[in-house]
Amino acid sequence: ADVLDAAALDYLLENEDVSGFDLADGFQANALGGRRFVFRDEADAETTRFVRRTANGFIVQDGEISREVQAEQIDAFTVRVASGEHAGNFMILRLDDAIQVSAGGQAWQLTRVHPFAAQGAAASDEAHPGAPMPGRIVAVHVKAGDHVEQGQPLVVMEGMKMEVTVKAGVAGTIEKVLYAEGDTVEADAPLVDILPS
Repeated sequence: ADVLDAAALDYLLENEDVSGFDLADGFQANALGGRRFVFRDEADAETTRFVRRTANGFIVQDGEISREVQAEQIDAFTVRVASGEHAGNFMILRLDDAIQVSAGGQAWQLTRVHPFAAQGAAASDEAHPGAPMPGRIVAVHVKAGDHVEQGQPLVVMEGMKMEVTVKAGVAGTIEKVLYAEGDTVEADAPLVDILPS
């Protein structure tokens, strides 16, 4: 099990009444209450997890990797997270947006960053543009290694009877394209990683 998964799941386990109304992009009928979490570590690196509830537990999306996990609150500060054959208990202490996660004699200091924060997270979010809505990728205009300018079209997606072009928020080099044409994506899922120049 992963430290960042445990931190994100701790927030969701605290609020069992997650519904379609809790989605950042508005209500969706029959939605499973997915949420985007952005965490900053001690080295100021930001990492995003998108978590949604399923009938059997949770789906955690880490970039292009999705995994099914089970999680339960053991006591006020301990969460047990299991994924496949791997399981672990994590002690999680939170004060506002500061988080300490402990497991196996190690401790990690994290800060939760609001996914739509205007300062601090903005530069990072511009380097990792996300899906503005749930939908399907209809065109990908870039590949890994391409140089892009600010405002250059990256991906075209359709959803909710609209077609939207996701553009580069910063100039730089494409590190990774996370989805291909025809893929279905959740709202706020990162689509492209850009190394700013």
